[in-house]
Amino acid sequence: AKNGTGPFENELSILNCVCHPFVIRLSEVFRSANRIYMVMEMANGGELYDRIVSKGRYSEVEAKAAIRMLLTGLRYLHHIGVTHRDLKPENLLYSNVCPDARLMITDFGLAHQRVSNYAEDNLMTDTCGTPEY
Repeated sequence: AKNGTGPFENELSILNCVCHPFVIRLSEVFRSANRIYMVMEMANGGELYDRIVSKGRYSEVEAKAAIRMLLTGLRYLHHIGVTHRDLKPENLLYSNVCPDARLMITDFGLAHQRVSNYAEDNLMTDTCGTPEY
């Protein structure tokens, strides 16, 4: 990614603050004269979207496990003042290909981080996210 501000810098700032099993981890950041490279935790189990499509549907047990991991990760993010704003199956990655793999929240480019405890300081007025969702 090119140096500068915007979604990438926002994502980097938020990922530097998070540490939770159901949120993708930022391992390292490398900077060159005009680029920034992020090394993320390995998540080679694919997207939630692709798993659901390949299976046809999730059983109640599978859906319950996925939702539990997602909501646990979201509870943590909201506790530390982060609102994701682009949650969708494509932004949820499995840690590996095993059926019981961890589901991790990814893609914090549109996320918002609370700046204070005053509601008026944290008002989100931008329309963002993926229109199809």
